[in-house]
Amino acid sequence: MDKKTQTWLEIAENDLEFAEQIVQNQQRPYYAMHFCHQAIEKLLKGVVQHETGKIPPRTHNLEKLLQLTKKELPSEKLEILVDLAPHYLSTKYPEDLEKFYKQYSIEFVRDQAKKIKELF
Repeated sequence: MDKKTQTWLEIAENDLEFAEQIVQNQQRPYYAMHFCHQAIEKLLKGVVQHETGKIPPRTHNLEKLLQLTKKELPSEKLEILVDLAPHYLSTKYPEDLEKFYKQYSIEFVRDQAKKIKELF
């Protein structure tokens, strides 16, 4: 495995660990969802880097990144990825934050983090 691919995968694992720490601390679960998204995004970028030897595009679109990997996921794992897709921007814009404060309970985020870990 080349150095760039390895770096993408290390960063992805760090983001997932950070999301899990947020859940364990039971504070600000909306940020845990953001870091779960980041973890999968970076995992996919690592696969793109590995498969193509090219720098992955600067996109947060998980489905586009998955297409670039030329890999197929089983339907249950694809569903996890599709469900995660909207959570990137949710923590970036103030008008969305209040809605997400209410939406992301610790239980919801804990469940999502477990599902996301399956993709690793």
